[in-house]
Amino acid sequence: MAEVSSVSSDNNSSKSPHLAFTTISNIKLHIPVQLSLSEPNYKKWSRLFRLLILRFNLKGYIDGTTRASSADDAEWYQFDALIQGWILATITDEVSDLVLSNNLTAHALWTAIYNLFHDNKHARAMQLEHRFRTTVKGQLSINEYCRLLKNLSEYLDDVDAPVTEHALVLQVLQGLPHNIRSQVQFLQYQNPLLTFLEVRSALLLVEQQQTDAMYGAGSPSTALLSTGGGGGQTGSGQTGTHPKPDRPLPPDGYPIQGRHLLPKTNPKPQHRCTHLSHTPYLP
Repeated sequence: MAEVSSVSSDNNSSKSPHLAFTTISNIKLHIPVQLSLSEPNYKKWSRLFRLLILRFNLKGYIDGTTRASSADDAEWYQFDALIQGWILATITDEVSDLVLSNNLTAHALWTAIYNLFHDNKHARAMQLEHRFRTTVKGQLSINEYCRLLKNLSEYLDDVDAPVTEHALVLQVLQGLPHNIRSQVQFLQYQNPLLTFLEVRSALLLVEQQQTDAMYGAGSPSTALLSTGGGGGQTGSGQTGTHPKPDRPLPPDGYPIQGRHLLPKTNPKPQHRCTHLSHTPYLP
């Protein structure tokens, strides 16, 4: 009897919630994703939430298997209210406005959110599939184009119509314009096929090379124009490649004659010695 009672007590303790979850002060540290209708993140959000619930042995509160023993079960209502707070803190106002009314337990709130993202899923899957298959790059950048297709694949996954990475890669290559596809056509023949991130990196490199070729600075033609080569005007205002230097100005009183500098012919008056006054003057 003692062994049976010990086993039953062990089973009860394994099913009881781990009280450490009551110390969580910021749920967004554990679930850094905010569920939104405009972002394909339901699968990610629900996965993170389930991991946290399993960690603290609280799964029964969202799947409905753990119920209040009575209307006075204060502990159950306390734990259930705490989980509801976690849910509401990690969804947008747009989502909470649609699911909050008349859902008074964590299980009811969880179910309402699931139904919101899975209602008419077959019709939504058809629409998303068509958009996924007809999306092309157009005027989008490579980063925007790859992100759009990745988001569409995640939207399809949210409505239980998952897209394989193989199909995603082929669709990325299929929607490229001719000037890019011709440079990366070999990628589709790789075996094994490259991953989505590898193909995205290759496309970003091609896009950067094309941008550099079109708008690159320091081209030879620009360099020639900047140096004023050829017969253009030089910085000194002279034309031609070899401007003639200016001739030096002569000193004052020295006119230029041919290539020589000659003094002006205005000699100073001559003073003759008194002893030679009777001799003829010889210049």
